[in-house]
Amino acid sequence: QLADFSPDIIISDLEPTSLLLSNIHRKRCILIFGYDPKKLELYLKHNKLSFKQKLQKLYLDMLYNNKNVKTIIIPTLLGKKEKIGKLHYIDPIARHLPDKIAGKEQLMKKLKLRREPIVVMIGGSRFGLTLANKLFKHITDIDEDFIFFGYTSNFKRDNLQVFEFKENFLEYLKVSKGIITLAGYSTLSEALLFKIPALVFPIKNHIEQALNAFTIKDYASIGKEDEIGQSIKDFIDNLPALRLKLSNLDLKTTGNSEAADIILDSI
Repeated sequence: QLADFSPDIIISDLEPTSLLLSNIHRKRCILIFGYDPKKLELYLKHNKLSFKQKLQKLYLDMLYNNKNVKTIIIPTLLGKKEKIGKLHYIDPIARHLPDKIAGKEQLMKKLKLRREPIVVMIGGSRFGLTLANKLFKHITDIDEDFIFFGYTSNFKRDNLQVFEFKENFLEYLKVSKGIITLAGYSTLSEALLFKIPALVFPIKNHIEQALNAFTIKDYASIGKEDEIGQSIKDFIDNLPALRLKLSNLDLKTTGNSEAADIILDSI
C-alpha cells in the first residue's frame, strides 16, 4: 500500500513499522513523541536509570538519530517553544481546550454530580489496572467522590463510580478537584492546561513517564506505589497549595497548531 500511495512524508510516533517503511522506501519521517533527550540530561543529575530504562534510551537514541528522521516534534508539558537541530519543541497539546467546554456549574448539573469529584485516569494498561485495584482498597473511608476511567468494567458503589470509557472525560476533568493518573503525556498536559492538581504514579521502569513526572514535580504530587494510602492523604491535604501553583502557571494552548505548521513547512 505504501508503494502504491508513495507518500512524500511519513508522520508517526514511535511505531516501529512506520520507521521500518521509512527506511525501506527511503521516505522522510517526522516523529511526534514526548521523549526529550535534553530533559534526560537534567534528570540524570538527580537520578539513575534502571537497566530497562537504559535499554529504552539506547532504542530511542537510535530512532532519533535515524537518517530518514528529519524532524522530531516534542510536545512539552510546561511550555518550551524552541528548535535545536532536528528537535522542535512546542507548547502543550490537548484534545479540547478549557474554554471550549461548558462552565463548571452547567457541567455539574449535566453530569449529575453532587460535589466536585477526584477523577482517576488509568489508561487501561496493566500497571494502571493494578494501580486501580490498589486504589479501590484505600478510598472507601475517604470523604471524597472518586470517578475512575479506563477500567475493565462499569460499576458503582458507595463513593466510587467506575467507567470503562467516556467520550466526555474532559468534562469530568474540568469539574474535578483533582486527578490521580499515570505519567502519560496526554492526561498530564490536559490536567495542567485545565489547572487541575494531579497525583501522579509513573509506570515503573518507563523512561518517558519518569521524565514526565520529573518535569512537573513542582506542580503535582508524585505518588509512591508502596504507600498509596499515604500518597492519597498527602495529595488531598496538599490540594490548596497545588491549586495556587497551577493558578500562576501561564501555559499557551497552541501546541496543536504549532505541530501542524512544522509538518506543513516540512512538506
